[in-house]
Amino acid sequence: MHNKKKIVLFFYITLSLMMGVGIFNYIVDPYGLFRTIELQGFNQQKEGVRSKIRYVKSIEISLRKPKTIIMGSSRVHDGVNPEYIKEKSFLPVYNYGLDMARIKEIKQYLKHAVINSKIEYLILGLDYFMFNKYQRLNVTYDKTMIGRRINYFDVYFKTLFTMSALKDSIKTIKISANQNKRKEFLANGYRPGDQVFYKLKNYEKLHKNTNWIFLTTRPQDTLYYSKMALDQESLNDFQEIIKICNKHNIDLKLYISPAHASLDGEGINAVGLQPEFEKWKEYITDITNKSKVTLTDFSGYNLITTEAVRTPMKNYWDSSHFTESIGDMILDNILYSKKIDNFGIDLTPDNIKNHLKVNKKNRIIYLKSEHEYLGSLHEMYEKALNGDRQDVESLAGMF
Repeated sequence: MHNKKKIVLFFYITLSLMMGVGIFNYIVDPYGLFRTIELQGFNQQKEGVRSKIRYVKSIEISLRKPKTIIMGSSRVHDGVNPEYIKEKSFLPVYNYGLDMARIKEIKQYLKHAVINSKIEYLILGLDYFMFNKYQRLNVTYDKTMIGRRINYFDVYFKTLFTMSALKDSIKTIKISANQNKRKEFLANGYRPGDQVFYKLKNYEKLHKNTNWIFLTTRPQDTLYYSKMALDQESLNDFQEIIKICNKHNIDLKLYISPAHASLDGEGINAVGLQPEFEKWKEYITDITNKSKVTLTDFSGYNLITTEAVRTPMKNYWDSSHFTESIGDMILDNILYSKKIDNFGIDLTPDNIKNHLKVNKKNRIIYLKSEHEYLGSLHEMYEKALNGDRQDVESLAGMF
């Protein structure tokens, strides 16, 4: 009898502790799934989302039930705000952007979205690196969470009653107390770029000297392009995405993202990949044309991507990520046919060759207009490729 009382007492204590942890995690909401209570300085910065972004977005697709999803890499995640889309026919809209996403991964998460919500529109931002056969799937990719219906165990037990959730709640409170800026992760899946770059350790250098961020961080990214090869399997995955959309009557809007010309122009040229980059554009143009899907190219050397590197920048946070205003311009073009001269062209087999020729001419103009900055950039690209990080930083400090 005495032992039975101990067991009952232990049970009640354990249950009470679990309930306490669950209530605490529900209030703090480190993954931004419930958003019942959000207080500045307490839990506005959802730290759990940062470390488990793919896990969280897999659940949110089921909870938010979007009609429209916007997919792509961090360029989508940080630059395309669903709130800009107001028409009821598209609502609700969810930003399903994932950092360093491969096209294979996007295919899998699209399948997941179709299972968990009635998707009617897909806006997909394409990047050259998505098709790199050497790129591994992101470490946060969790195949156990996708390709099936999200259940109550996924939503409630894992996010409320685990030690991992408790740790993320404590981190959320600590970080929120020290940061009085607006939320980094919004309920619609968008991560405002200004909040991402505010968190950089060298934030002051970024905003006092734009050259610093353009000349020290992105030359290292050239190393990524130095091991780049177009993957036939990735092209097959891309075709599969189109087939999925056709099968489920999803209206597909495709575009190539506009990284700054100093990266997806000069960076690609620095490693001798421009011919392959152009072949990639020709391949996906051919695929989309056969599938009768419009593909709009915002990349290359144009009105937006050749913005002079000055302080402050209007269109870019760094040479890879564009600002929200550019994301709005992309949406205006592909959803509302609001075209801007020299930014965004619908690619077809009939115009792709000429488009690439025009892009080469625009590069010559860009090289002449920004020769001083680009001379330094080219030197740093060379040093980055030779593994001399210290020299890159010292040279950037001269600006």
